Amino acid sequence: MQKSIILGVLLLPLAACTTPQTSNSFNVQSADFSNASDDNLCIVYGYHLNRSLEAQSELIKRNLFTSSEWAMISQHQVVNGMSECAVKAAFAINYKQVFNTKFNNGDKGKSFIYSCSDSNVPYCPFTRVDLVNGKVSSVSSVEKI
Repeated sequence: MQKSIILGVLLLPLAACTTPQTSNSFNVQSADFSNASDDNLCIVYGYHLNRSLEAQSELIKRNLFTSSEWAMISQHQVVNGMSECAVKAAFAINYKQVFNTKFNNGDKGKSFIYSCSDSNVPYCPFTRVDLVNGKVSSVSSVEKI
């Protein structure tokens, strides 16, 4: 009986290692963009790498952004009122830090800090984008993170 327990304890980790693991991560290489989330499409487009034009086509089909928003996104500009997805499309997701924020007026949201060296962002050395209710509330320069 003890040998069976010991053998079971030793084999359990091996069985766990060989069991296929499901992943919730987005694989851009094999993705069907018609089933992808808006967020994933914005990230893929923002990187401007493999399949970014396909991501853009799907975003256009979904009518996620106005023509003026597309113009700002293509120029890597983020303004108040833009969605978080638009920020990711404009600046990609290469943020250095993201954190939950409580603003002076009591609003709660999150802030992204981008580095000029990693993204096409307007302020250096770091750009801070504050979001409240999923929309940009301010964009500012930050000296340190």
